[in-house]
Amino acid sequence: MVGKCFFHYTSELAFGNITHPSKEAAEIWASLRTEGPNANAWWGKGIYTVPLPPDQWESREQLLDNNFRNMMQRDRDSDDPQKGPAYVDREYPKRAAFCVPILIDPANAFDVSIRATPEMEAAGKEPGRNLANKLLNEPGKPPRSCVVLRVSGEHGVQHARAQLLNTLRQRVRLAPANLEAKWRLATTLRLRGFYQEALPVAQELVELCESTYRLESHYGFVSRATLSGILCDMGNLREAEKVQREILDADLKAFGPEHELTVFSMGELAVTFSKMEGREGEAVELYREVLAFREKRLGPRWS
Repeated sequence: MVGKCFFHYTSELAFGNITHPSKEAAEIWASLRTEGPNANAWWGKGIYTVPLPPDQWESREQLLDNNFRNMMQRDRDSDDPQKGPAYVDREYPKRAAFCVPILIDPANAFDVSIRATPEMEAAGKEPGRNLANKLLNEPGKPPRSCVVLRVSGEHGVQHARAQLLNTLRQRVRLAPANLEAKWRLATTLRLRGFYQEALPVAQELVELCESTYRLESHYGFVSRATLSGILCDMGNLREAEKVQREILDADLKAFGPEHELTVFSMGELAVTFSKMEGREGEAVELYREVLAFREKRLGPRWS
């Protein structure tokens, strides 16, 4: 199969959900699909995409017009006091703030300007005219594109998990100094249960962060927290304790004993102690300190 890449534009919240490392392939596909009576699925079921990546649009307005022309016009002209031009200008840019590239067999891609989806065919709509009988490209207006991606059954995305890991590995190899790429790879391997493979990636991440940033920096905290989590998952609690103590000491030095990061690190160390034989008493003492800090900061109701 020779794949072709299309681009799905979405909001920050949806992008975070779609790209979360714990998502299974079928979950990702299901969360991207557009269908149902309230989904504005003008062309039928599937994933709504366009051929252009973010850097090939002349402007954000051109992208928004391509993706939401009819809906934006509807909301601009709405009698609803919550809608109107200000609402459109404020809310619609958020709906296309993030981009998800999708590689797919072209046989499963329906460019609706030249190829009708099954729903369009069933409704007697020719290419270029949606289920609400609106033209994709109206005379006198800028041209638009819409490609609906369809896959029948979970088998169509069964290799997505392996492809995700391969992609993350490639990113690390191509940009070995990329902190985010290393973190994503270590986290994904951990969530998939590949602890032995995740461990050296996390160790490299810590070394890279320490050579560039301070231990008490955000990157230092995240890298060591990732490493300690993997060590805990592997049952190497002594090594996890060592890493967590280093994090806690750095937090105490940088932020003081009552900072939220310090309290969080204390709680993580308490969890590790609770899993270690003979350390239950130390765990209880730390839990008490965490509880006291939370009651002081938020009140007893939220502790």
